[in-house]
Amino acid sequence: MSCNNKISSSDVLRSEEIITLMGIYREEWKYRDGAFMSTFLKFSLLSLLITFFPNLIGRIGFDQSAPLLESIPSFIFSIFGIICALFGLFYSSAEAQRIVQIDNAYKRLMAQLPEDARVKMLNNTIGNSKNIIKRIQLVRLNKVLYYAYLIPIGLAILNFVLIILDK
Repeated sequence: MSCNNKISSSDVLRSEEIITLMGIYREEWKYRDGAFMSTFLKFSLLSLLITFFPNLIGRIGFDQSAPLLESIPSFIFSIFGIICALFGLFYSSAEAQRIVQIDNAYKRLMAQLPEDARVKMLNNTIGNSKNIIKRIQLVRLNKVLYYAYLIPIGLAILNFVLIILDK
């Protein structure tokens, strides 16, 4: 196979080689998907913890009158929470693109297999269905989670606004 991922007529792969490559791509996809989920959870949780840190410290028994905590305005935590969520959004977008590229390479390899050896894909069975449930089944979870970053960003912005209005 050439370096530019295009297969010429002299580079025709045997079915065993295709299946081996598909296995490698599937393992890479699993790794990337796990990395995406881990990144999403870490950055979302970190963003929320940073944003609501001033609200949480009193509830868990820490002294809120500590000189360091009193010297930092509460809205700064919201700003850092927003920055953390935006960084997670940026990093996750790269991971999501890697997953899509691996998926596309996997599908190109599968297209080279004989028809009876191919795995039937979900989107082949749904086609142009107008059934909304079948359409929802096609949505990739990493796309949904990518847009779910708007939740910690929105909460951090709301917290920021409430702090500013409270003063």
